Amino acid sequence: KQLKKGKLGPVVLDVWENEPEIDVELLDKVAIGTPHISGYSYDGKINGTVMLYRAVCEFLDTQDELNVEKLMPRPPVPEIVIEAHQQSDQQLLTQAMSRIYDIMGDDSRLREIIQQQPGKRGKIFDVLRKNYPIRREAFNTRIKLQAPANQIREKLTILGFKT
Repeated sequence: KQLKKGKLGPVVLDVWENEPEIDVELLDKVAIGTPHISGYSYDGKINGTVMLYRAVCEFLDTQDELNVEKLMPRPPVPEIVIEAHQQSDQQLLTQAMSRIYDIMGDDSRLREIIQQQPGKRGKIFDVLRKNYPIRREAFNTRIKLQAPANQIREKLTILGFKT
């Protein structure tokens, strides 16, 4: 309600009330919107599968012989080199994240539902999730900082990057 009244600054939403039939008026007001894909990274899906596998192994009292490391493909962006001097922390964080995740692409695809008939929007929302592209987590990427400040190194580490 506060966002619709213009009482909040820029808002990023991934989880929506009444999914998959989301409020397109609310989508129109957010700075960035994604189709509830926070757990849809490749690593998240694998981790969920591994948890299920291990629970079944425990239930059946069988040996867990899964080697997850062997199953994981090489990340598409294993390393990023960033020139840290004369850039703000915000610029550096944006530069790092945008190399591994195209959030604006997710936003753009979700906003396409605004143009659709209300009865079709939920199906499109579901399709966006079902056909979500492979996205890897930040911990798969090492960042080499040129002229780094300790503060930015700490912030990148909090996001999951190796520095």
